[in-house]
Amino acid sequence: LAADGPHVLVGGTTGSGKSELLRTLVVSLAAHNRPEQLSLVLVDYKGGAAFRECAALPHTAGVVTDLDDRLADRALRSLRAELRRRERILGGAGAADHDGYLATPAARTTPLPRLVVVIDEFRALAEELPAFVDGMVRLAALGRSLGVHLVMATQRPAGVVTADIKANLNLRIALRVRDRADSEDVIDCAEAAALDPRTPGRALARSGDGSLVGFQAVHLSAPWRPADPSVVRVREVCWGTTAGPWPQPLLAAGGTSELGAVVDAVTQATLTVGAQPAPAAWLPALPTMLESVPPSTELPPHWVRVGLVDRPDRQAQEPLVLDLHEPGLWGFAGTSGSGRTTALRTVARNLAAQVEPSDLHLYAISGGSLAGLAELPHCGAHVELDDLNRLERLVSRLALEVAQRRRALAATGHGTFVQWRVATRTAPPHVLVLVDDWDLLAQRADGVEHAGLIDRLLALLREGEAVGVRAVLAGDRALLVGRVASAVEHRVVLRLADRADAALAGLATSALPADPPPGRAVLADGAEVQLSLPTGDPPRQLSRDGAGPLRVEALPTLVRAERLASSTLDRDGVALGQGGDELTVQTLTPGRDGRRWLITGPAGSGVTTTLALAAAQLLRAGRAVAVVASRPGALDALRGDPRLAQWCDPAQPQELVRLRQQLPDLVVVVDDADQLLDTPVEPVLREVARLADRDGGLLLCGASSTSLATQYRGIALEVARDRTGVLLGPGTIGDADLFGLRLHPDRTAPPGRGHLVVRGRAVPMQVALPDAPSRGETSPPTAASSAG
Repeated sequence: LAADGPHVLVGGTTGSGKSELLRTLVVSLAAHNRPEQLSLVLVDYKGGAAFRECAALPHTAGVVTDLDDRLADRALRSLRAELRRRERILGGAGAADHDGYLATPAARTTPLPRLVVVIDEFRALAEELPAFVDGMVRLAALGRSLGVHLVMATQRPAGVVTADIKANLNLRIALRVRDRADSEDVIDCAEAAALDPRTPGRALARSGDGSLVGFQAVHLSAPWRPADPSVVRVREVCWGTTAGPWPQPLLAAGGTSELGAVVDAVTQATLTVGAQPAPAAWLPALPTMLESVPPSTELPPHWVRVGLVDRPDRQAQEPLVLDLHEPGLWGFAGTSGSGRTTALRTVARNLAAQVEPSDLHLYAISGGSLAGLAELPHCGAHVELDDLNRLERLVSRLALEVAQRRRALAATGHGTFVQWRVATRTAPPHVLVLVDDWDLLAQRADGVEHAGLIDRLLALLREGEAVGVRAVLAGDRALLVGRVASAVEHRVVLRLADRADAALAGLATSALPADPPPGRAVLADGAEVQLSLPTGDPPRQLSRDGAGPLRVEALPTLVRAERLASSTLDRDGVALGQGGDELTVQTLTPGRDGRRWLITGPAGSGVTTTLALAAAQLLRAGRAVAVVASRPGALDALRGDPRLAQWCDPAQPQELVRLRQQLPDLVVVVDDADQLLDTPVEPVLREVARLADRDGGLLLCGASSTSLATQYRGIALEVARDRTGVLLGPGTIGDADLFGLRLHPDRTAPPGRGHLVVRGRAVPMQVALPDAPSRGETSPPTAASSAG
């Protein structure tokens, strides 16, 4: 090897014995060198048949078959890394070249075998993967002094033996070739084209510029017939001991070729002398499914392993780690079925398995794919993509949390959130926001009702980075373009619906695997990664001393009044429903929350039912209640209640006036207040409203928000100035103007869904259904059937 230089070229047509000669060369080198002295890399572009038996040699450090662009690139990068490793070893030993290194003491403790790369059918490789062949030639040239050698063989050498190859050729072998051109390209003469085709293995060799040498190559494909092992057998007999059994023959008989027998002999000899097999030239390819990332080192709790990254340039495979202390959004971009949702589950569950709920709060947004995370004690909310109102609440709640954290961080004097957490146990926990199907979210939120929601969400995630808010997004093409693309700093590209979209991520199309399994991805630097499955076993409940996450619950579709009566703490208040982020009982208290309340909403939203609910509670509290109504509705349930002070016809308000004079703190409940404009009762109601604060009275007006939108005066609009009451729906974006609010309409809201408003501050709520009437009383119609 040292004499014949870095390159050996073998040319020979089909049937000439070319592959046989390569196998002979390989096993002969292996038979005369220990694995610590010689390492082999075998490349067969035809599928591996040429070196099938040779792959079992302990000297074989790698076998390359069925190459594509990515596998070829990986092999070249691994071999370049091997050259760099050899340069470091030689430099550390003070050796100028490989031969000099073998003479140093370091060679005995750190063996550095010669590396021989053998390529069969390199013409096919040169035509389909020219970069691979050029790269291998350059590597062999650079590796001349590092103990790297290249053996190339082809059936048709004409045209593929480049000047670079010829410049480094010291040994050229030509078996029978097809024509003069092939022969001249190999040995600079035409004689190989005239070799007898009936003599496979007949060849001509030229070393350097020397003369031609004819020879017959060894044939190793014949069946192996081992000699009779009884001819010569040796066993050791010591004085005073009984002789042991005769040894078995070295090679088992039958069924193998001479080549297989030599491979077996070399393998057994390697075991006998205790030689170490050759180290792999490169690490195994990434698995097609990764159960978990092997723990190379212990990681801090705020790091989570989410995949295994292939780094052939470093001859290493390292974990892909998400660090809660590192700023920047993570984005997993890929089409459906690529593994993007699994990546989010892996991040959430593996983090939850190693971080206490008091130190990590999760919030998930998806079309249902992340619903299972709601079972984690770390999870404050899982918001469905269709529930944009709840998403608005979540964004608002987290924005408030971010603002509070920023003020608190400034007050501590610490420069960063990480410093705050390291310095004290009182720092708030990490917040992790997970969003799946970003494309669908952006599409559904890009309407008039929720205009700006995506911008507010992105602003929240950007601003929250400084105070411990991290986000992981998953989606398709939308993560690579538009508003979110600039915000995603850690991008992981999985299988895309259109491979051309790789350019949007700054990657060449060739950087993506041709047929990747689920979870196979490419990082921004081109490194390939296999994402892992979720393996964590998170706790099912909060630790005793840990604080749970802020809750942003989904509003119920049905609430019974009896539930409110058993849970309310404000005995003076009127419990109207269940709502807020944590589904607490929502109440209005006379006096504290004013004494003029407006209940409004579109037809069928439950205005009259809400009035009936409030009136029933005020009656139970011992308040004197009068009802002003002119048509049937939910309030009819109170007609037979003996506690009711009066039922008043809007056209005949005299009794209401007398009752108000007798009971200054009278509660007046008015239905269809928008229909009372210029009626006899309207001046009376204005007087009730004016004196309510002085006398401790209360005025509840129910009105249609649709009608009020077209009015400019009336008792309902006067009551609305107090900006307190219940807004149901809203049906249009303008409905909330009555309270000076901007709320998004929810056209899919069930009856009773709305907001409790107190002096212009709104809390989402589901209004409760009134209790069923006692026997003999009229049953109230449902909110959907009530005209109010």
